[in-house]
Amino acid sequence: MNITLGTRYLAQLAGRYNGAPWLGSAAYNAGPNKLDQWLAARGTLTPDVFVATMPYKETREYVARVMAFSVIYDWRLNGNAVPLATRMSPIGQAYELPNAMTVRRSIDCPATAVVDKPESPSANIPAAAPAITPAASSSTPGSSP
Repeated sequence: MNITLGTRYLAQLAGRYNGAPWLGSAAYNAGPNKLDQWLAARGTLTPDVFVATMPYKETREYVARVMAFSVIYDWRLNGNAVPLATRMSPIGQAYELPNAMTVRRSIDCPATAVVDKPESPSANIPAAAPAITPAASSSTPGSSP
């Protein structure tokens, strides 16, 4: 239920800002009234500068993470991703959701690069811990032998 309500609210906020997910995310985190104040004061800035100069550190970091992860999720789902600059439409300009025809770029992820392999497959595998077997005795735990 909470996911449904949160998703609906986030969609409403994005719609309020011409569908821009980065503005919808900012409004979700800081509140739409606060975002409207920032837009009135600094609405001529480019999206990246606007986000980098948001007065609330929490909102600044939240929007940056949401947008960065949107690229990562796109890459994981499609093998390529819509660039971040394309996802951050200028303030006041309508945002169009990516679709099958949207140009995506290949991404080189350092986490998926092949690292130097050990000489043998077992070279970096720690030795197994010795097996623990119950002692062959008739005494119960806590009793004297």
